[in-house]
Amino acid sequence: MSGLKLLINQNISFLIIFLLFGIVFLVIGNILYESINQLSIKSFSNDLMNFLPSISVTFFNNILSTICAIFIAFFITEYLYKKSSFSSSFLIVLISFPHISYCIGITYLFATSGLFARLFAIFYGNEVPFISSRGDGLANFIYIFSLALREVPFLVLIGLSVWKKINPNQIQQQVSVLGHSDLSTLMNCIFPLWIKSMGLPILIIIAFGFSNFEFSSILGPQFPNMINVKIIESWYSTNTELMQHLNSLIMITILGVGLAILLLIFLRNLIVSYFTTTRLFISIHYNTLLIGKSFFLIVVLLFTAIISITFFLSISKSWFFPSIFPTTFTLKSWSYMIENYSVLFFHSIFLSAIISIFNLIIMTYMIEISQNIKNIFRMLFLLSLMILVIPQNIMLMGISNLMSSLPFFSIKTWFYFSLFIYILPYTYFMTKQSYDDFNPQYIENADVLGVTRLKSFFYIKLPIMINDFLIIFGVSFSVCFYQFLQGIIVTKGEEILFNNEVLILFSGESISTASSGSLLNFFPAGLLLTIIYIRYRYARM
Repeated sequence: MSGLKLLINQNISFLIIFLLFGIVFLVIGNILYESINQLSIKSFSNDLMNFLPSISVTFFNNILSTICAIFIAFFITEYLYKKSSFSSSFLIVLISFPHISYCIGITYLFATSGLFARLFAIFYGNEVPFISSRGDGLANFIYIFSLALREVPFLVLIGLSVWKKINPNQIQQQVSVLGHSDLSTLMNCIFPLWIKSMGLPILIIIAFGFSNFEFSSILGPQFPNMINVKIIESWYSTNTELMQHLNSLIMITILGVGLAILLLIFLRNLIVSYFTTTRLFISIHYNTLLIGKSFFLIVVLLFTAIISITFFLSISKSWFFPSIFPTTFTLKSWSYMIENYSVLFFHSIFLSAIISIFNLIIMTYMIEISQNIKNIFRMLFLLSLMILVIPQNIMLMGISNLMSSLPFFSIKTWFYFSLFIYILPYTYFMTKQSYDDFNPQYIENADVLGVTRLKSFFYIKLPIMINDFLIIFGVSFSVCFYQFLQGIIVTKGEEILFNNEVLILFSGESISTASSGSLLNFFPAGLLLTIIYIRYRYARM
């Protein structure tokens, strides 16, 4: 009977995977078919030339930000590898930091009357030359810098697990005998091994760079609009001429992602070849941990500064330049937010929690049932990779097109599915890692004693892995909570999350109101920090 139950459960797992695969293939195939079918070589060539400034800005900014993020993440990884688990776990909180709130905070920091301008005004007076005369060059730098630092926590979190497999302490002991300095050992020996195993996270952040809307729309108005913004404008527009460019923009984005991936693979191989064949920094004896510590402090200080200035703006009534702190305070914006947006806020919390719990249950069930079936894991990995690598805006457009061709499913159903599908990869990767770290000997001993698999899970495995499940839920909840493109693309505003309103507030309302909305958006990160802290204290008891 148990064998029959196991067979049924395995078949259910296969059915779920094939169903998800089928929908994802339909979504991608649908949007590609429409784009290719309605696109001529002549119109594509014309659009390619017309949008060349936007294409070049989008492409090179994403490439440069990715390269910067890789090197910064590498040095931070080395530093955190030798620190406490709580320091590295703090990165999970930074990953859950809402993108919209991050971009809004960056805008407040680097604005002509922002925090940095106020700090420099202490030395320069009311006229800060390199901020008040801000041009495309500085705006470009701010965009690259901000996007790179936003990607760093994710790269470091993955990089830490890769670092453990490399065993750098043993490498350093062996190489130090040959007279290499720590910096030489780090760049010539450890970095090539580390970056070889970082292919997947690099693919993910490249895809994110080509699909994110918040960075391009909030931080990029000073230079030609990026392709990300133009796609949304074309999708949402009633202008026939603008809508005609949509298919070209979709193909340009897909080709851009592919070209960027190939270029980064080439650069990675070139860097690996260079560092493994060229001896660098042999005579330079420098504390490499200081580099990583400096970068880590920059990241932490940036996120702290974002939260701080957002908080002060939310309670300020008057804050004249160049004062460092507001002169008068008010809670008017907070009362306005509570009165008008509290229902939507709690609705988003409830919806994100339900979808996250459901996602975690599904992934746990499939991994639990199919631990000995490698095909299940391969298919889940490929499915997660497809969801993460295909630009989100294009994927959601495909879902919207599929929705119109399958009218027997409601808009709400597709909206919930689009949220579910985008937190699935995070849930899968983290759940799979948790299962890999679990000692199977406990379950094997229970099997010998005649304990059923269901009882073994609830009485043995679950108590041991409960802390990991809390972290997985926190990350999934955060990712789901700060989604907003689903409301714009899939439902065209009929179903929205709190993030959609935060973006609207930033565009039209007062700064204090937008700041209070942005600060409320930090709730998932705060929840996750609480979970991690409880987990950390519990582990030390």
